[in-house]
Amino acid sequence: MYKLVFIIFVVFCALAASLFTSFVGYHDKAVRFEANIEKLHQSSQSMLSNGTLALLDKAKIQQNYAKDFKDVLEKSIGARSQSESGLVMKWVKEMNPTLNSQVYLDLSSYIEGMRRDFHLSQNRLMDACASYEIARKSAISGLFMKMNGFPTIDLNKRCTVLSDSITSEAFETGIQKPLL
Repeated sequence: MYKLVFIIFVVFCALAASLFTSFVGYHDKAVRFEANIEKLHQSSQSMLSNGTLALLDKAKIQQNYAKDFKDVLEKSIGARSQSESGLVMKWVKEMNPTLNSQVYLDLSSYIEGMRRDFHLSQNRLMDACASYEIARKSAISGLFMKMNGFPTIDLNKRCTVLSDSITSEAFETGIQKPLL
């Protein structure tokens, strides 16, 4: 009789230890996912900010035009169409007409590289968000993460791709319009 009680006690303790280990393990996994998503989100912001400041410096754009320039740059970086990709150059020409053609070539080249880097940054963020989503929707890990109160960050804000208005409208309506 004591052997049976002892065996049941050992099995119960093993089960409890296993559940506790799973609970802690999935908690820690969710914490790592969220920390990585936050880091990648901040990295994208930093990359866009640093790129914007570098372009302002390269173009010698006056401080009072900096906010307008950043707005134009954000639209241009997210642009998927030729009609919006020249917004920055057009804006620079209108606001700072004394720049020579080499500066425009340098700015154009820098913007192209910045777009590529920003695209890669957004891809890394989306990969992290997708992995976290899979873990949260999986049967066992999802259950333990939900029991631990995850997600603790607003995934709608952190896991949203920045895009331009033309692309957003095409995805919303399901209709792609000609660019020209």
